[in-house]
Amino acid sequence: MIDKCMTVANQKGYKSICFPCLGTGYNGYPHLEAAGQMLEAITDYDKRVPSTSVKKVKFVALNNDRKSLDVSVQVKFINYM
Repeated sequence: MIDKCMTVANQKGYKSICFPCLGTGYNGYPHLEAAGQMLEAITDYDKRVPSTSVKKVKFVALNNDRKSLDVSVQVKFINYM
């Protein structure tokens, strides 16, 4: 799903895109695993399509979704050390 969204955004010339914390709500997918997989999918897309128009990707979570917010900080720290 991430790849398709990134492809469509690039085709439309978008410079940024936002993604919710996919699968972590009703489906109960583990937050840290979901965030890592989403980040990996975006990184893979960027490597495959270095000329993409998308230069900024944001992950969004509801203010009361503390697990997603905490995990997003962990994933940023782990992947950018």
